[in-house]
Amino acid sequence: MPPRSPALSTNPTWDGLFPSSVVTVTQSELADTPTLLPEERSFLARAVPTRVLEFTTGRSCARAALAQLGCPPVAIAVGDQREPIWPAGFIGSITHCKGHCAAAAARWDPGTAHAIASLGLDAEPALPLPEDVARMVCSDGEREWIEQHRQDGLPWDRVVFSAKESVFKCIFPITRQFLDFQDVELTFVGERSFQICAPGLPAAAKHVRGCTAFREGFILTNAIWLAHCRD
Repeated sequence: MPPRSPALSTNPTWDGLFPSSVVTVTQSELADTPTLLPEERSFLARAVPTRVLEFTTGRSCARAALAQLGCPPVAIAVGDQREPIWPAGFIGSITHCKGHCAAAAARWDPGTAHAIASLGLDAEPALPLPEDVARMVCSDGEREWIEQHRQDGLPWDRVVFSAKESVFKCIFPITRQFLDFQDVELTFVGERSFQICAPGLPAAAKHVRGCTAFREGFILTNAIWLAHCRD
């Protein structure tokens, strides 16, 4: 029996966070019950039921996003570092947290103006991080920025966590480098956008950009690396 999709009381939208060339699909937008293709089932041989459901729903969202880009149903395998392997000619990212699952996909065509080389997305509950986790995630500069904005009552430490998760997902397919939270520092530009500083990465990584939004009790973040800034 295929996993049952858990009911959601909210449906945060990703509208406006990505360029129009990126398609996003959330769990509640799936037309059918999430299912796996046979090639994907082997990756869950020892998984607990919660992981099976997350994986199945994420792959179903990803296939629904790819379908809107003209890609036929295809298995999205797992790489040697547990990253999703997207079909040739496409890029994407998957996120899931309690109560929300989403996938984003785009065509990979470096000859197109403003083509996206890689992207990442992340969703988190809009709740503060535990203090010990916040110390691990946030740099001194980020903590200072958070303190300056504490009066607005928003969990900016969790935003930093989510934004870095998006950045990691965006950067890894190109660099194949694992990063710790302290390897990347965010600089917020206005209230929604951020840039990164990552001395251990290729110089072109400085062009990675992202944005964030608070919607329906969730923090949504993305990161994008444009093709013309990749080298």
